[in-house]
Parts: sequence; structure tokens; C-alpha cells
Amino acid sequence: MTRPSVKLKLDLSTFDETVFLPLLEQALRDGVQFETLQSLGDTTPNRRALYELNKTCSADIPGRGTFYEFDAYVAERVTRPADDPAGIIVALHDGRWIGMAASSYWPDRGIVFAEMTGVVREWRRRGLAVALKILAIRYAKSKDVGHIYTVHHATNEAPIALNRRLGFVDA
Repeated sequence: MTRPSVKLKLDLSTFDETVFLPLLEQALRDGVQFETLQSLGDTTPNRRALYELNKTCSADIPGRGTFYEFDAYVAERVTRPADDPAGIIVALHDGRWIGMAASSYWPDRGIVFAEMTGVVREWRRRGLAVALKILAIRYAKSKDVGHIYTVHHATNEAPIALNRRLGFVDA
């Protein structure tokens, strides 16, 4: 049985980030740092921290089921040819990993796919997910693709609404 899903895409040629920049600026004023897995170092300890963050944030996804084991996660989300450490953005506060936006780049299809955007509960409702999405969109634009795509469980209303707010439409 397949899960009901909502497939979305954003036209990068028409996306204007300026209206959302105050949220990124606020996060920076709040002491949030944004790094990539590339800038942090694609090491086993950082992969483990990313895994734990993704597992924590994914716990709220309707119908998610059991999260990957660490080795399967690395194989499916970090080391595929489409996975780029520069496309995995991490939000940190006082050294703690509090949010992420992971994107994969598929040059043969000419797309970037937003795999996961998540923020730990106590940092939600502050615009951090939007700030992370802006950085993910910048990453997609750096790959010179036309669109960034994403898929959500149909009942996962918050990220669907966030993406629509940014200008994503049905794919």
C-alpha cells in the first residue's frame, strides 16, 4: 500500500528570497550558525550527529514508521552519488545541532530534491525552517537547475504549508 503524498516543485527562476530574509537574519541574531556537512567535515561523528538530528525531527512525520538504522541512513541519505555534503545544511546553536535541510542533486535529471527539512521542537515557530529552506534553495540555484522538488506525506500539513508559502506548487 502506498502512502498518500503531495509532490511539490519550486521554479527557481522566479523565486524571490527577499521577503523571507528577515527570518534568516533573525536566526543569525539569535546566535544560530549555518554550516554544511562539507564545511563541518563529512566525518563519522558528524554523520552520526546528522543522523540523530534527522531521526529526532522525523519522529513527527505522519506515517513515518521506524527510522533507518545508522548504516542504512548513511547509505540512503549521505553517500549516494546524488548526495552532496554541500547540500546538507545544519543549523547549530551553542554547538548543538538544532535544524537541517538536506538536498540531493540529480544532474542527469537536472533537478535538486529537498530530502528533509527539520527543526527540533524547542526551536520551532521561530522561522528557522524557512531560513534553512532559503539556504537549500540557494544550494539548488548554485547547481543551475530549473526546479527544486519535494514530497510530503499528505497529512504532514506544516511542511506542506511552509513550502507553499515559499512558492512551491503541485508537481
